[in-house]
Amino acid sequence: MKPLSVLGLLACAAAMGAQLVGRVVVLPELAAQSNLIDANLIVSLSEPLHLRLAEVVLAAHLLIAASAGRWLEARWATSVALVLVGLSGLQRFVILPAMYGAWSMADLVASRPIEHVLTGDRMQWQDNMLVGVMTLLQLALLVAAARMMRGLKAAPKTPAAETIEPATLAAAA
Repeated sequence: MKPLSVLGLLACAAAMGAQLVGRVVVLPELAAQSNLIDANLIVSLSEPLHLRLAEVVLAAHLLIAASAGRWLEARWATSVALVLVGLSGLQRFVILPAMYGAWSMADLVASRPIEHVLTGDRMQWQDNMLVGVMTLLQLALLVAAARMMRGLKAAPKTPAAETIEPATLAAAA
């Protein structure tokens, strides 16, 4: 296995792990502690964690973009990786700051002012859709890598007679 293949697979694993484990385990577990702390404090505590997870995903997508062309030996893989970099940059630098900015101006316990709560909810929905699209694109890269690896293992070994040029075989006969 080529070193760029290992780098690409590790970067995909890091991005998927940060996205899925952070969203399925860490952030929901923090939100489940609402009987101990109020919703405003939960948002304040989850903001830096959420931003760091987005930074890990962005760094992993940059590594994927750097290695995708040679790793998967296809131009479309580089294009998909660059789309991933753009989407993760959009999430980290636009969506998440706007979402937490809207929630910081609202009292989530009393749900007032409603405009800021609705803006935060809309941004959270956009963030979830962005993560879904990024996950699908990462899975597409992993499926392409699996097909490429299967193709390398399934390549039949040619017999020694087939590796000799036909002109040499004709001269020997």
